[in-house]
Amino acid sequence: MIPSSKSPSTSSTDTASRERQLLTMIEIERFLLMERNLNRKNCLPLLKLCAELAEVDRITVFQYHPSESGNETLSVIAEWCAEGMEMQTQWQNLNLQSEQYQTVLERARQILNTGEMLMCHVKELTIAEQMLSSSGGVQALLLIPISVKNRFCGIAALQRVKSSALWDEEIRNFLKSTAVAVSIALERKYAEQDLVEAKEQFQAVLDAVPGFVSWIDSSLTYLGLNQYLASMLGKPVEEYIGKKVGFLNPKFHDFLKRLFESPYQGSIMEDTVTIGGRRMQHLIVAQKYHHGKAAVCVGIDITDRKIMEEKLREQAALLEITRDAVILQELDGRVLYWNASAKRIYGWTKEEVLGRNIKYDLYSESDIAEDDVRRQILFEKGEWSGELRQRTKDGKVIIVESRCALVPNENGEPDKVLIVNTDITEKKNLESQMLRNQRMDSIGLLASGIAHDMNNVLAPILAGLLLLRQHNPDEQAKRWIDMLEKSAERGKELMRQILSFARGESGEKTVLNLSQLAKDVYRFVSQTFPKEIEVQLEAPSTIWMILGDSTKLYQAVLNLCVNARDAMPNGGKLTLEVKNVVLSAKQAALYVDAKEGEYVQLTVTDTGTGISPDVLDKIFEPFFTTKEVGKGTGLGLSIVYSVVNSHGGFLDVQTKLGQGTSFMLYFPATKAQQTQLIEEPIEAMAGCGEVILLVEDDVGVREVANAVLLSMGYTVLTANNGAEAVALFAMHQDEISLVLTDIMMPIMDGIACVHAIRAIKPSVPVVIMTGLMDGEKVAKLSTVGIQGSINKPFRAEALLQTVFRALKQTEVRT
Repeated sequence: MIPSSKSPSTSSTDTASRERQLLTMIEIERFLLMERNLNRKNCLPLLKLCAELAEVDRITVFQYHPSESGNETLSVIAEWCAEGMEMQTQWQNLNLQSEQYQTVLERARQILNTGEMLMCHVKELTIAEQMLSSSGGVQALLLIPISVKNRFCGIAALQRVKSSALWDEEIRNFLKSTAVAVSIALERKYAEQDLVEAKEQFQAVLDAVPGFVSWIDSSLTYLGLNQYLASMLGKPVEEYIGKKVGFLNPKFHDFLKRLFESPYQGSIMEDTVTIGGRRMQHLIVAQKYHHGKAAVCVGIDITDRKIMEEKLREQAALLEITRDAVILQELDGRVLYWNASAKRIYGWTKEEVLGRNIKYDLYSESDIAEDDVRRQILFEKGEWSGELRQRTKDGKVIIVESRCALVPNENGEPDKVLIVNTDITEKKNLESQMLRNQRMDSIGLLASGIAHDMNNVLAPILAGLLLLRQHNPDEQAKRWIDMLEKSAERGKELMRQILSFARGESGEKTVLNLSQLAKDVYRFVSQTFPKEIEVQLEAPSTIWMILGDSTKLYQAVLNLCVNARDAMPNGGKLTLEVKNVVLSAKQAALYVDAKEGEYVQLTVTDTGTGISPDVLDKIFEPFFTTKEVGKGTGLGLSIVYSVVNSHGGFLDVQTKLGQGTSFMLYFPATKAQQTQLIEEPIEAMAGCGEVILLVEDDVGVREVANAVLLSMGYTVLTANNGAEAVALFAMHQDEISLVLTDIMMPIMDGIACVHAIRAIKPSVPVVIMTGLMDGEKVAKLSTVGIQGSINKPFRAEALLQTVFRALKQTEVRT
């Protein structure tokens, strides 16, 4: 009988050893499950258990450090030694790429890279390997590779110093299982570290988000929130975890409740909330996760954006309601923006102009070159401003005040052209009227001065003709006297027209009907104008009354008809129209010196040649005419202007070249009724020796008037100026029956003279002679009262009749 290879005592020993090894493995597993941090200190109990299991004297654990540059190193992360053993210092930090280890560890590196153990007697190693590993009397060596996720990460080196026995397969399997357990533990450790790092990184990212981020479960409880939200709420993050959503904003609570109840994964809403005393508008985006059991919410502060949007809306609204045309163009002229006022001013809608270059629509061919020059200045200087003449959609010419500027892009380079145009057509028309009025006033002052002097020249001629006729001239002399009278009357009429222009002089105004006056003019022009001209009249009987001088108004309307006839040399249509109009304050503002109220409008319209725009502002100036020499005096329209002005009215002109002209005269309406004026019959004008004080600075007028009065039986005292007259009156006040005085005199004028004489004898009658008298002097005379007036130049008959009537009024009062 062959005895067994193992005795019962040996078998029991093996069993006990196996039980001890199993217990040690269980202890190692428990240690790895309990210990979450395998650092140098915590590894010592584990290494001690492994040393007991493998019956070794020293265990060293190396960590492998690969490098992108290929510089591989091993560093000791833990080491255990039996009592009496020393630590191996040469293995503290091995550079596997150093020259001394290149060949020594080549075989070990190849084995370790395969993941297999390396077990050997030290004496079997090469001399170099022995020098590296036999420090401290090592006899047997076991290298166990440690990997994580199939990647080599370190080595566990087991050494036997007291024994040279190698490890049996069972022990190696136990050690290999231990290495696997360690690998799993390290894997778990690294995973936990990665998870912690990922969580920290994720939290850092969320904390860096400039918005509100929070996690909420389906019970509407905060799971977490970022630092930005916590800082806005004013407390640490931990203070809010576990709290119910909506303690600050119930609307947010309802929003999340609907999200968890809905089948959709996400939802969006805008909300306004006050946080930290600041009212904010934010956009909330919520997305469910974890199978709909939780949701992450991101709140984006859109307060500034909303404010900007509101400002943009306000600015857009302002651009739409502004009275100016606001236009944005590309550099090549294509329209990008066209506001409502641009449509109102020009007539085109934005749909008609967007994307188009409308230069050729706005400008005539003659203005295109000027527009090109303006754009060149704009691109050189960055801006341009000035007045432009442009066309509207219906062809109407308007004047705009334009401001242009280049709009830069984000790089500061010119990108767009902004244009703001203001329609100043009405303003320019009013300015033109005002300038025209100023010119008329200036010319009127000059004309009035000339007329005054000419009246003094003509007065002796007209007044002296009566004296010449009293000497019974022969027929030849009578013809010369008649010729002189006609010439003087023509000069008188010319001066009357000039005076009428200069100050709107008019005779006595009565209540009259412009319809009747228009009918009178219609009858005259219908009979005298060429048959090629068709004359029409529109004058209803319901026209309001006005206060006016019928003679001057007739002359003014006739002047317009004559001009209309001359503007239609080949025939046409002349229309006289009278109608009632009521002007509002807005309508009256379109005309200089116009006021709101009721007016009678008389319009003279022709279909003639029209008036050129370059002369339109001059047509009311005296002596300006476009007619040939000898065919016009240039006073016709200036008289029209003056007559209308003297009646408290105003006029307007509308004309188009080749289409005709309309003159519209506006006269204030009156509520007074028209009465029939009865001319008083002229009685005997001879005097009965009454003493008349004649005050006149012009020698010719004074001598002729003196002669006329003397020839008719009056006694005359003469004075050269007002001062002499007052002195004479003081001496002969009881004898003087009437004072006949000029107004404009040196030293003391006629008004001061009348005041002084009336201070001496208030009842003395006064007749004034004048060729020119402004409204201020008329107002002063009205305070003292006069019995008559006569305009220079005057006929002797008019002088005698005025004096006679003044004396007769005085006799009636006394």
